[in-house]
Amino acid sequence: MNKFRITMVWILLLCIGVMGGLMTTDSKPQEDTQMPVKVITENNKTTLKIDSYSKKLKSIDTLKELEKTTPIIVEGLKTTEVVRRFHEMKNSSEFRDCYTESNFKIEKVYKNQRNLSQIKKNRLIQIREAEFQLDGQTYTVNGYKKMEKGKRYLLYLDEQHGRFIPKEMVYGKIPLYSDEIGLYDEDQLNIKNIGQAKSINELTNELTPLFKEARRKYK
Repeated sequence: MNKFRITMVWILLLCIGVMGGLMTTDSKPQEDTQMPVKVITENNKTTLKIDSYSKKLKSIDTLKELEKTTPIIVEGLKTTEVVRRFHEMKNSSEFRDCYTESNFKIEKVYKNQRNLSQIKKNRLIQIREAEFQLDGQTYTVNGYKKMEKGKRYLLYLDEQHGRFIPKEMVYGKIPLYSDEIGLYDEDQLNIKNIGQAKSINELTNELTPLFKEARRKYK
């Protein structure tokens, strides 16, 4: 059991690195694959057990700062998703492809600083999200909760090699269908702290006024 836990920690550490900087892959994605979330019953109460690994993020204090430092701002819907599985590398216990890739249909473009051809109304782009599943267990980074299918979001995106990632992971994904922040609650998580990362509650307190202002601006 200890050996298994150590192996999983190494897997998640590598995954955090992947989400910080994109990795290329030659694996074939599987469309619309949803793996079951592991549930554990404790004292006759069934709860989600989600492992959350913390990464130190650069704070963004104002909407002005968020918009100035983000090259792409779009609004639209998540349509489908591709769950990329772990692929063990030859002669190594390391893994790659630790993320969920979501298809996102653009409905409005507010900023396209680099004039990228993919960033147009009605185009589908792929968003890499820091939540994924392995062997029925859900994992997340910084409590990130992936987008829901058919729901509308305002996205602040960075682009690398044709792939798009929400700004600083949790700052760039704003639900427009509700006042939610898009993070799991702390009591849903088994939190694994790394370095000086902020707690989920600290991130929630930081994101709430920022998201509220963005929703007012783009309503």
